[in-house]
Amino acid sequence: MKDGSNTFKVLPNRVGLITLNHPKSLNALTFSMGYEFKNLIQRLNHELTSPPSSIDEIVSSTSPVPLPLNPDTPPLPEYTNQINSLILTGSGRAFSAGGSLPFLYSRTSLPPHLNSSTMYNFYTNFLSLRSLPIPTISAINGPAIGAGACVTLATDYRLTTAENKIGFNFTKLGIHPGMGGSHYLPRIIGTSKASRVLCGGKTYGGEEAKALGMVDELIDSENFLEGAIAVAEEVRCERLSV
Repeated sequence: MKDGSNTFKVLPNRVGLITLNHPKSLNALTFSMGYEFKNLIQRLNHELTSPPSSIDEIVSSTSPVPLPLNPDTPPLPEYTNQINSLILTGSGRAFSAGGSLPFLYSRTSLPPHLNSSTMYNFYTNFLSLRSLPIPTISAINGPAIGAGACVTLATDYRLTTAENKIGFNFTKLGIHPGMGGSHYLPRIIGTSKASRVLCGGKTYGGEEAKALGMVDELIDSENFLEGAIAVAEEVRCERLSV
């Protein structure tokens, strides 16, 4: 598994698994990582839905900014078109430490009007996860901070451990909550609680995150992936029922 790539594989019982694979940086999110992620989601959508009439339709149906489907990209695993639930997790000891600081610092040297399209694409690259026609699950295997925590909100279910940490620390950095956090979090936990979480910038343990509704279930850390797979098998559904 090449460090820095997003990996995908098909698990038994028709469960898909995407792994953010940049453990040296705690899976910090970069623009190139997001570009690769969105290309993967587009390819999954192509496998999971009836084939559009052209490559242009494949791209435009899932992306406000067209991305090329790279013909040199290795093919997806066999039976990809049969998965009926998907898990997103991180490699190493973190789910994601959030937006890459070098990437974010590089934005400060440019005027806002030049940054807006870049940041929009950065966010929508990862939030393209919402376009999949199957149930999606965040298996939050380690700390999920900032934009990393926001990515989990784009999935249908969120699982973590009691010992884990989840935080929306944007205000601690003096920036507005990005990556769809201010849109999705109020819809998941309610406006009042979301305002407190987003404005406070606090980091929460797994039990407190579950009590607030930020995660749906706590799983034992010793068998975390196995527990996430069990949930994926439970919530999976045949395509016509979604």
